[in-house]
Amino acid sequence: MNTYDGMIITGAPVEQMAFEEVNYWSEITRIFDWARTHVTSTFFICWAAQAALYHYYNIQKQTLPEKLFGVFSHRVLDPKNPIFRGSMMNFRCLIAVIPPFRVPMWNNTKN
Repeated sequence: MNTYDGMIITGAPVEQMAFEEVNYWSEITRIFDWARTHVTSTFFICWAAQAALYHYYNIQKQTLPEKLFGVFSHRVLDPKNPIFRGSMMNFRCLIAVIPPFRVPMWNNTKN
């Protein structure tokens, strides 16, 4: 089986649509599922991040009246993850859309 170091899945301007209404929803979820077994780390950006949260964890998005954007601080929770090899543990990154998800906090670090 071929495996890959990383995959980046980005979005499309369909954030106002229900996920199942997007005409390629079944195809993108097959890609999500394939990546889980064939890719070391997958980086979901924009709409793809919303779609992945919904697909994997059934976390519903909430629509906003307008886009939010800015440069936000991020912290690497798993520094041993190969996608962060050579990266700083804290970094700032441009985020184009931040939907207000109600995500339970959990500790993703390994002891």
